[in-house]
Amino acid sequence: MIGVRLEMEGTIITCSKTALHNTLRCVERAGLSITDICLQPLAAGTVALSKDEKNLGVALIDIGGGCTSVSVFENDHLAATSVTPLGGNNITKDVSIGLRTSTEEAEDVKLNHGHAFYDEAREDETFEIMVIGSNNRETHHQLEIADMIEARLEEIYVFAAQEIQRMGYRHLPGGFVLTGGTMKMAGVQSLAEDVLQTNVRIAIPDYIGVREPQYTAGVGILQFAYHNAKIQGKELSEAVAMPAAENQQTKQSKRKRTKQADKPKTKEKSFANLFKYFLINSDHHLACDFATIGGKKICWSLKQIQINWRR
Repeated sequence: MIGVRLEMEGTIITCSKTALHNTLRCVERAGLSITDICLQPLAAGTVALSKDEKNLGVALIDIGGGCTSVSVFENDHLAATSVTPLGGNNITKDVSIGLRTSTEEAEDVKLNHGHAFYDEAREDETFEIMVIGSNNRETHHQLEIADMIEARLEEIYVFAAQEIQRMGYRHLPGGFVLTGGTMKMAGVQSLAEDVLQTNVRIAIPDYIGVREPQYTAGVGILQFAYHNAKIQGKELSEAVAMPAAENQQTKQSKRKRTKQADKPKTKEKSFANLFKYFLINSDHHLACDFATIGGKKICWSLKQIQINWRR
């Protein structure tokens, strides 16, 4: 093939150079090295979204503790992303103020007794909390905190919808996909359907041990690092390379023995081998993620995943 010009279409992701440099220096001073930097919505999208959703057009809303990332995928790639400085911590603070209790107890009440949709909350579900400044315990019911949670979460949904409209998207055939730790609460999907007036679902990783929405970004970062290592031709450890060799030996041995029922290769086993690859020599895996609006860095964070692997 002979040509005179080579063109491509891509997305440039920018952030504050100073903030990123300071983050990298902190990690290096801790005695750790950073292999790569991954944009969080890009990593979460690999786990939370299907290929059809990415092709048709879908919005991914990841509600974390400190902020909410809003991303739009179209034609099988990340088209736009933004961050809203509101998250689950704001809901916890509202509950803490409303019930006059500690932040830790408010977080526990939010996750175990909270309901995000007031119309579906129950008055007969009660709980006790310790009041700050006294040794007395007070009894409250679910309707009291449902009112607080719904108001704040509705605000987050409205901000997310406004950001998507600002990006230039009015209607997305794939609807909205919700993920993040806040999605563990009851009623979050019902409230989203009521506010956004479109199809909504909650994305949860389909792997044993991490089947909760707060692990979506972490699992996505691991998959991103694994695929990048393969593309760059890096040598994989025996834990990852072994299944391929075992499959080849199995095919050869089948010709010499009678037909037997073999256990199918499961997604969980492959994912376990993936964890071995990244954690075989270390118990720490670090990844930086950030997002921008109009070329300016809005939110960045340093996530640490620590897993004790038993060989």
